[in-house]
Amino acid sequence: QPRFVDPLNLTAMACP
Repeated sequence: QPRFVDPLNLTAMACP
């Protein structure tokens, strides 16, 4: 599951 979700881009990013 994604650690960070960009509210502006609505994109789930897996940040190391």
